[in-house]
Amino acid sequence: MSAPILVLGAGIAGLATAWWLKQRGFTPVIVEKAAQLRHDGFVLSLGGTGYSIAERMDIVDKLRGHSVNLGRTLFRDSQNRDVLLVDHSRHLRNLNLLPVCRDDLVQVLHDALDGQVEIRFGLCLQAYEEDAEGVDVSFDDGSEQRFAFVVGAEGCFSDLRRRAFADDESCLRSLGYNAASFIVDGDMAAGGERHLSFSEPGYVVECYSMRPGLLATLWLWHSQDSSRIPAQRRKAVLRETFSQASPAVLDLLAPLPDDQGFYLDHLMQVHLPQWHQGRLVLVGDAAHCLTLASGRGASMALTGAWLLADELSKSFDCAALARYDATLRPDIDELQALAPRMAGWYAPLTRRAWHLRNWTMRLMPASLTAWLLRRTFERLKRTPLAQRVDAAPNQLRH
Repeated sequence: MSAPILVLGAGIAGLATAWWLKQRGFTPVIVEKAAQLRHDGFVLSLGGTGYSIAERMDIVDKLRGHSVNLGRTLFRDSQNRDVLLVDHSRHLRNLNLLPVCRDDLVQVLHDALDGQVEIRFGLCLQAYEEDAEGVDVSFDDGSEQRFAFVVGAEGCFSDLRRRAFADDESCLRSLGYNAASFIVDGDMAAGGERHLSFSEPGYVVECYSMRPGLLATLWLWHSQDSSRIPAQRRKAVLRETFSQASPAVLDLLAPLPDDQGFYLDHLMQVHLPQWHQGRLVLVGDAAHCLTLASGRGASMALTGAWLLADELSKSFDCAALARYDATLRPDIDELQALAPRMAGWYAPLTRRAWHLRNWTMRLMPASLTAWLLRRTFERLKRTPLAQRVDAAPNQLRH
């Protein structure tokens, strides 16, 4: 029997990686520094290979029970005037695209493990020593254990990435925007639309009707300062940034949640020449961090989790990690190149660019709008990785 595999992080990438490793007959162990599953409260979309992987995990129906129906998006300016209306339900119909709250996805992934994978909360890796056959790991509670491989899935600011691959200064690239998200009680009050977007040059505030009485909010604004904002300052920074916004936006700031349900950070991509080193490997945001601007971070985290487990099932050695890296990288490179353009479209920096975007979208024929949106969400549909996912047998261990 092979040694267990250590998975650092109980987020989307970590939970999915553990699930697929278990399905392939391995023994994953998850270690999470937080005392419980983390809650961030933003809406994401599963599409492309990520949707296909979720189908293979048999979690799509469960996620649909928590899905967010975007419907039409109504754009308004700081004077609360309607400037643009985009019908996502019309333009994106027949696409395998599932908008869900990150917290719901994490909970569904956790539940899918069904207690068959050990999760150790409130624990951190303290030191490790690697040899040709495995990795000896010590934790901050004084315990020690030997593992076959160590998987870093702790997000953009991964501790394993910092220790073994590169420090923040060497690999993090700013997109020039901060982002925040949280969920508040309330109902949409704008002509029945389920998705409102308050937009001005340099920022956008989006509000989604998740279900009756519950709204998800997303805040994106231009910032040259890429330094991380201390947790105790984040709510004050958000209020200061939007202090001159419209009353409708200020209303969303009134009921800020506690820290457990509040996310705020600078949008940073991770760029590394390789995601594996010896018996250490990175998945999800720890490896590449596509950011909220790409709209594909969760999908590629699920895809990477499946791919890593698939390669290890073919050969339980370091060569599997290299094949995982080489297969996933072309798709990630394309999505990382797309993210800055997407951020610039969502929150144009100048009033001229802002007016041009709104004018273009208003005058554009619906068929062309639909084609552009579908083209964005269907990127990478024909890549070798996507074809491999489609062709893979859907046989799982139970």
